[in-house]
Formats: sequence, C-alpha cells, structure tokens
Amino acid sequence: MFCVDTNVALYYKDLLDVANLYFGLEEASLTPEGCQFIVEHRCVQEDGQWVQRCRLLRGGETAAQGERRDPIKGDGVVQLNRFRRRYAKLCLYEMLKNYFGYGQLWGGLTGIRPTKLVRQLEWEGMSFDQALDYMNRVFDVSPEKLALVRRIHSAQQGIYQWGDDSCFDVYVGIPFCRTRCLYCSFFSAAAGKESLLEEYTDALCREIGEMGRHMAGQGKRVRTIYMGGGTPTALGDARLERVLAAVNETFGRVREFTVEAGRPDTVTPNTFPMLRRMGVDRVSINPQTMNARTLQVIGRDHTPQDIVRAYGWARQAGIPSVNMDMIVGLPGETPDDVADTLRELEKMEIDNLTVHTLAIKRSSKLHERLKDYALPSGEDAVRMLEAAESSAVARGMEPYYMYRQKYMRGNLENVGYALPGKACVYNVDMMEETHSILGLGAGSMSKRMFFEREFHSRLAAPKDVATYLHSQEQLLREKKEFFTWAE
Repeated sequence: MFCVDTNVALYYKDLLDVANLYFGLEEASLTPEGCQFIVEHRCVQEDGQWVQRCRLLRGGETAAQGERRDPIKGDGVVQLNRFRRRYAKLCLYEMLKNYFGYGQLWGGLTGIRPTKLVRQLEWEGMSFDQALDYMNRVFDVSPEKLALVRRIHSAQQGIYQWGDDSCFDVYVGIPFCRTRCLYCSFFSAAAGKESLLEEYTDALCREIGEMGRHMAGQGKRVRTIYMGGGTPTALGDARLERVLAAVNETFGRVREFTVEAGRPDTVTPNTFPMLRRMGVDRVSINPQTMNARTLQVIGRDHTPQDIVRAYGWARQAGIPSVNMDMIVGLPGETPDDVADTLRELEKMEIDNLTVHTLAIKRSSKLHERLKDYALPSGEDAVRMLEAAESSAVARGMEPYYMYRQKYMRGNLENVGYALPGKACVYNVDMMEETHSILGLGAGSMSKRMFFEREFHSRLAAPKDVATYLHSQEQLLREKKEFFTWAE
C-alpha cells in the first residue's frame, strides 16, 4: 500500500496517476498509516520560479528524492495551472523512474490524449517537430510512440478542425446490454424488460426533439452523429428505428452517422438494411476476440461465427464503412491467440480496426475477481499491440486516432486504424476535443467548448435509467441553459 501527500490538493489526482505508473493496481491510501511507501510532493515559489520537490519514503526512511525549478509562466488561471501541474508530474516521474530503474513507453504522460498535448505545445509556439522533441526530452516519451503520434497527426489532416463554433457533434446513448462483459465499467441496464425499453425510447425521442430545436435556435448545425452504448441494437429493430427517425427529423443530413452494433447477438437480418435506410453510413461490430473460449470467459453470448454472419449482413445491406473492435490483453490469451483473431479478421474486408488494450477498471467484475484470472504480461501486451498494428498496416490502414486509459496492460494505448477516406470524424472530434458535443440519453456526457480560453465544460446525464427518466424535465432545463450562447 502507498499514499500520496502533496501541499497542492488540486494536483493530488494527477500525482496519483503518475505514482500508479509504477505502483499499478496496488491500493492507494488517503493516510500514511500502514503504508510501505509514502510519496511526498511540495510546490513553492522562489525567486520567480516554481520549485517542485518530491521524496519517496519507504518504511519511514528516504529512499529517493528529486527537485526541479521552472519559470512561472502562463496567461490566466487555466494556463498557470496547466504548466504547474505539468512540472509537478514530471518531477515525480523522474524521481520514480530513477528509483525503480526503468522508464515508461509513454514516459511521464498520464493524460488520455497524447496527440492533444502536441497541439498544445504548438499553441505555445513550438513547431510540430519541436513539440515531438520536447515530448522526448522532457516527458521521456519513447521514439516508437512519437512515431505513432506523427502518423496520427498526419492522418487527421482534413478532419481536425479547431475553433469552429458554428457546428457541434451529437452523441446518442443507449445504456442497454444483453450481458455485462467482465472488463466493463459502464453502467448499463439489462435489455430484457420491454416496458423499460419502451419508456426509455419515448423519453429519448423527446429529448432529441427538444434539444435539436434548441440548438437550431442557437444557429448551430450538426457535424456528425454517433450512437453508442451499451449496445444500441439491444433496443430491437423497431425501437431503434423510432430513435433514428427522431434523429433524422431533428438534425437532417450530416457528414457522418455511426451506430454501434457491437454485439452480434443483438442484430437480425433486418437490422442493417433498416440502418442503411435511415441514413446510417458507418457501423461498428465488435468481436473483441475471435477465440470462442475467451468470449465465454469475458461474458459474451455470441460465437466467432456470429461475428462473421453479422458482418455479411452489414455488407449485403450496403453499409459504406464497417469498423471492428478487438482487445489485446484479455484473460488467458497469448500472442498466438491474438494472431488467430487477426487472421480471422483479415478474412473480412473491414474499413476500420480499433485495437484496445485491456484496462482494469476498478468498478468492473474483472477488478473484483482479479486473482481468478491469468492476465498476459505487459511485455506480451506490447507484442499483441504490435501484431495488430502490423495486420492493420498490411491491409492499407493507417492510425488516425488514439487514446489512453488508466491501468492498461503495459501502460499502452487504444488505436483506431482506417483505410484512406474511412476515418471516423466523430472519433477525431471527441478525442482531440475540437467541437462541442450534445450528449443525449442516460449516461451521456455533453461538452461545451470555449475556444478563446482553450477551455471546455461538461454536463453529465444520470447514468441510471430510472433516474434519467424521472429527472428529464430538470435535465432538459439544465442542458438548454448549458447550450445557450450569449448574443
């Protein structure tokens, strides 16, 4: 057990994230009592500089310490905090790296958006190459990860768009699943209760209409629409068609319309023709693995053959873009198992491949029963991710977006690959945080961009379906106020 002690309470969570790079899933205590390790951080101002001092105590004795001094800079509170937080994290990372004797592939970065950091550095006056060099020298990011950032930055040309306040993206949340996967931490309701599905569909259609009219009244237009979950297709074809009809009536034609059809046990031969008829031009069918044994272990009610059948239905319906998700690092899997999955996916002519690295979410069943499962090592997770990249590139795909999560095997990343012209615009907008997002439905997150201040604000909808239904009037009032632009 370890604890983090800092005199800047605002940065406690950031420092804890850095400590977790080395302490992993070890329990963090709020107090030093009973802790083998105590991580101390102190920040003071001296002679126009921020001075960061870190110390690692083991058994009450100083085991390591470090210090760094940086000039105080930044225009406004947001930038001042950004720089000071950055320096605090770097001071702690360097001390822990020296103590444990090894660095991380992503160095001292703990944020989920490394590519966004590059753009921040560019805004601070660096060229792109200077930003990459800074990430290597200061953040200790490895050359192979910098190469990945470079490729993604290039692939986003023509999609990345900063500062356009005239348009926004729409996320429609369907918080239902047939079963809950072992690794999942998302709140979702069982899809078997027909009356609840009906009530939710009614409420969602109402919210779509009201918020769509409000946004139109603000002079805003829709750039992309993404329907996720949960599993949207768990609503059933008829209810899903009602929601899609409400979306089309409210928002009209958009640049891109994606629906997740992630679980093949929730689709029928009629699902994809209906989606295409309703204007959907991109779907995601998510096998996670093509290993039947692993599918049972992680709690999915379908077979590899169901994936192949669902893909065939999507192609027969004329869906222009098909994505598939896979996860490396699943319980019991080896690099050979991942190679088998990749060979099966290569038999299908998919347009996107999204490769996730298993993250041990603290609210997942996997975390609760971690001792019951054999997980691949960090080194094997690296090999698996490299194999997936090789497979995607061999099929003509390039990485176009990437994000990271806490407690990932090997401290790695999730990467989306796409054929030329097939990159998901919504994914780029969301991960690079370039547009406001109107979140609709239970568990959705709305985001309002304030471009001049390089700042955004968030408004979360209740995750619990019953709470969402009972509080809809209040939620609509709050959301309309949240998305009201001053004249």
